[in-house]
Amino acid sequence: MQNHKVVLLHGWLQNAEIFKAKSAGFRKQLKNLVNSFEFIDAPFFAETDGVGKKFENNTEYRTWIFPNEDRTIYRYWRKSIKYTLEEMKDKSFTGMMAFSQGCFIASIICTLISLEKHKLLNRENLPSSLFEEGNNNNNNTTIDSIDPDDTNFDEIIDLTRKVFFHPNTNEINLKYVVFIGGFKPRANEILELYNVLFKNNYKLDEAIKTLHIYGENDKIVTPERSKEFAETCFGKPLILTHPKQHILPTGEGFDKEALRGFIQSSL
Repeated sequence: MQNHKVVLLHGWLQNAEIFKAKSAGFRKQLKNLVNSFEFIDAPFFAETDGVGKKFENNTEYRTWIFPNEDRTIYRYWRKSIKYTLEEMKDKSFTGMMAFSQGCFIASIICTLISLEKHKLLNRENLPSSLFEEGNNNNNNTTIDSIDPDDTNFDEIIDLTRKVFFHPNTNEINLKYVVFIGGFKPRANEILELYNVLFKNNYKLDEAIKTLHIYGENDKIVTPERSKEFAETCFGKPLILTHPKQHILPTGEGFDKEALRGFIQSSL
């Protein structure tokens, strides 16, 4: 493919610039295979480091979502998806690579594309809660149980069609997604969205090939979580492991040729 462009989605407490530097070695393994890489900043600045420290005037470390305490609600996830789709509009990416929290965004994109392929991406088939402003999936009315996101999900549907589907042939331009250190979300609303596919005997990869990479010694996203994500949410996942931790793998113990082979077979 002459114009093989890949979009990269960084992890939590990173940004496009940080991820560009951290992914340099990983991307080097794809020399002469990918024409260009583009990095997208997550739309929000993180408020805390996750272990008790609150950031003041943070303009560097970013996040895609704001989970509540038990992670059953991901605040502003719809706004984040809409933002990402707008960033990708008119760029015709053929590949996507996502790391850690960025894998959540990539999984939603896979879901939206698969839903549209099977004519399920509409109000008749989707949970009504997706179309409610500031929706609340919990009878408990505490602040921790409310997502104040007022993003119009109809706009996400429209963007999905414009970004990924050819207007005349309906061909999908995004051919593959690589998940690195991915995990299955716990948020109720996301699981309900996945379930629209599952209850119709479909998976998230109905329209796109997926590769799942994780570290056998990952302490942040355990290998069990990444394996569960790949095997329960995807129908035909290719899985590659490496002996390291929560990183983009290179060097000994990582099958670079399998990575390259997956991409070549996807185009």
